[in-house]
Amino acid sequence: MKIVLTGATGFIGTHLANMLEQKGHELIILTRNPQRYENRINPKRSYRALEDDMFDAVGQCDAIINLAGENMIFRRWSESTKKKLMNSRVGVTSQLVEAIGKAKKKPSVLISASAAGYYGSRGDDELTEKEPPGNDFTAEICKRWEEESRKAEKYGVRVVNPRFGVVLERDGGALKTMLPFFKLFMGASVGDGNQYFPWVHMRDLNNSILFALQEEKIRGAYNACSPNPVTIDEFTTTLGKVIHRPAAFRIPGFLIKRIFGDGSITILASLRMIPGVLQNHDFKFEYPKVEGALHSLLK
Repeated sequence: MKIVLTGATGFIGTHLANMLEQKGHELIILTRNPQRYENRINPKRSYRALEDDMFDAVGQCDAIINLAGENMIFRRWSESTKKKLMNSRVGVTSQLVEAIGKAKKKPSVLISASAAGYYGSRGDDELTEKEPPGNDFTAEICKRWEEESRKAEKYGVRVVNPRFGVVLERDGGALKTMLPFFKLFMGASVGDGNQYFPWVHMRDLNNSILFALQEEKIRGAYNACSPNPVTIDEFTTTLGKVIHRPAAFRIPGFLIKRIFGDGSITILASLRMIPGVLQNHDFKFEYPKVEGALHSLLK
């Protein structure tokens, strides 16, 4: 397939682009600075300007995967930051839908990312895709992000919204942030440690996107997470076990809130997500348990 991909230069997008290319797909990567990636161009991959080339790119593709969005985690949210976080997701998605509407040849599917934050912090509740959205800022972003993407349905395009859990990979995300502290014997859990951590191995996440690309019965939202969520205490204990370092400390919730303000919700939220849609469609996880996932990444 010829696939338009946004957000391909970020943490998740870099891994996904490599996987798609290995599977033989042709990528048109939309980015704000295509000149920066000229050395990565090959017969299966080109880089185009997000603003200037979107309409042309959308008009010649078979599918769109939209991962665009500024990083939300480990930062304090001012009002201007909140606007950037919202616009980087909803704004780009709106432009893609507009481009689909104007294209003579429509893509068959738009896979437009969402996130676990859709549900808000929900304690011990098991969260399948049938649950309603939460009422905090992360939930509002995700809700509007998904709603904007689904406007493409009126053009006959199948729309899928993977709600990303916390993605585990050695070279980025939460794991890259935590590892240096653990290696210095300063590993720590956060908050009361009982909040659920909806993790997913990068390979399973990307395989789920490939699965949704090909499985026409998947429409709307699906939880892109492991079928076995763990608490943050369980996660940090397992991480310590795998790399032979203790998780001996705890960062109290009040300190996280003082440092990150409203942004602390992405660290302290409890999200016991279950990938109901993927399970109902017999998707096979390579790394369903957290210890196996961490071993694969760190050994």
